[in-house]
Amino acid sequence: IVSTNCCYKLIQTGYQCHTRLTQYFLKSSQQLKNVNQTEIMSKNDKIFNKCDLLTKPPSLEILSKCAEQLGYCGEQVYQKLIHDKNITRHCCKELVKMGKPCHDDMVKALIRAPDLRNVDPIQLLEKSKETFDNCLNAK
Repeated sequence: IVSTNCCYKLIQTGYQCHTRLTQYFLKSSQQLKNVNQTEIMSKNDKIFNKCDLLTKPPSLEILSKCAEQLGYCGEQVYQKLIHDKNITRHCCKELVKMGKPCHDDMVKALIRAPDLRNVDPIQLLEKSKETFDNCLNAK
């Protein structure tokens, strides 16, 4: 069983890296010399695919509707999550009005953005929850 947190890190690492790492261990580990490599690689794919489904944001259409609801405040929320900048009371209200499901889905999409590969997905998820909760309490 792979935790949700590990799945986010696995997806951020990418399929190719995940597969190469599995192949490396199969070739270099004495303990794995006699295992069925085809079976292990099949499990490798299943794990990646399950993690992909677990962490996948909804369709672009749904994400677009979420972004539209947030409007220009989306930039403030992004800056808060990535650079710990301030978020105005107005934008907090807009974030809460948009709703937690939309916020969570947008963060899932951010985690998969190539330019955020160096951002720790677990820290980003924690920051996301903290930001939403703070905005919720700031009403």
